[in-house]
Amino acid sequence: MRPTSLGTNSLSTKLATSATALALLFSACSSGSEESGADDEATAEAGAAQSEGTESEGSAEELIFESPIGEFLGATEANFNSEDQQARFAEMERKVQEEIAACMRAEGFEYTPLDQGQQVFFEGDESPDGLEWGSADWTAKYGYGVTTQRYSQAQVGDELVGHQWDNFDDGAGDDFTDPNAAYVESLTPSEQEAYYGALYGQDTFLEPPWFEEGREPTPEEEQAFFEEQEANYVPSGCEPVAYEEIFNSGDGFGFDEEAAQRLDEEFGDAFAEMEERMMSHPDVMAYDDEVRSCIEGQGLEYFSQVDGGGPWEYFEGLLEDAGLGYESFEDPLEGLDFENMTEEEIDEAYRTASEAPLPDDQLAALAELQELEISTALAERECGGGWEQRERALQSVRIEMEQQFLDDNADRLAEFEGVFGS
Repeated sequence: MRPTSLGTNSLSTKLATSATALALLFSACSSGSEESGADDEATAEAGAAQSEGTESEGSAEELIFESPIGEFLGATEANFNSEDQQARFAEMERKVQEEIAACMRAEGFEYTPLDQGQQVFFEGDESPDGLEWGSADWTAKYGYGVTTQRYSQAQVGDELVGHQWDNFDDGAGDDFTDPNAAYVESLTPSEQEAYYGALYGQDTFLEPPWFEEGREPTPEEEQAFFEEQEANYVPSGCEPVAYEEIFNSGDGFGFDEEAAQRLDEEFGDAFAEMEERMMSHPDVMAYDDEVRSCIEGQGLEYFSQVDGGGPWEYFEGLLEDAGLGYESFEDPLEGLDFENMTEEEIDEAYRTASEAPLPDDQLAALAELQELEISTALAERECGGGWEQRERALQSVRIEMEQQFLDDNADRLAEFEGVFGS
């Protein structure tokens, strides 16, 4: 019997839960690269290029973010993407695997810790074809990565664009070998079920009520439901418990998580409110209006982050309208006795489904949407839009507002100085 959750998902959950304050901080402050290579004059020139509707060819690495709050708190990319941090995560994962093995032995099962050298902790910025995410070449091929990443390349054929990643390597790469596979296969179906129950525990998350009712939830209802689920979450099973103990131990991330949580509780709302004021600043609104005019002048849709729009939501809607939404995917295990299938047989069923060519009518509809997505994304770049250019337009506003916030709250913030520093 195939488990319903994988270790990589548990890890992601623990990282997201433990670093909530950090994630909020980065989203509000946009603290980023420490690399040099551009000065204020270059930034001003990039802004001038935007106003002329031209594209700055600078990559995300060449854009230097300045965040007074980020610097004050020690929340810089250098602190969270350094070799030391990579090594810290690897050591934490090693401890997790040891805890899982001890727990599984106590449950009466064998478990060999996974080889750290075969696991992936951080994703790179390149797609499988070597194109850097968000670059001009990537945009020309993938647009925003919505309709072009919905299906595999095998499903869409040579004329359209599909994803090239493999769903069946458990996120660990082509060279990954599960040292426990042979042992699990030697167990009877009932023993395998008990094994996975001991390893992954019981799924305590409830199905949202709107699923059964067949309706769309309100944003408030959806947020309240998942906040309640997270607040009431209690890990069960050797793997979730191990991740909870190691990654939420208080110092696993190299900073004081309790202090980070206090920061979030005391200033989280203020950071969010400051972000809203940044988005409504006259300079940002003027930039947004200029890019909007350029794109809409070409008869295309403009996605303003100021008013909450986004290309992903827009093109997802078009996919659904064309019958290409997620509900169009058929269950590869439908009609199969999957309870008595091996994991390899189940993987093969999913692989076969992921490589089955789409019908001609779906290919035709997808071709139109991909053409629209790519042309819109390219127009956005040409009009001076896109993530990087928008950050350039926002930077001076962010610096001014953040510095004022630091000055106004100096006494209250004093205890949090350097809280995210290593």
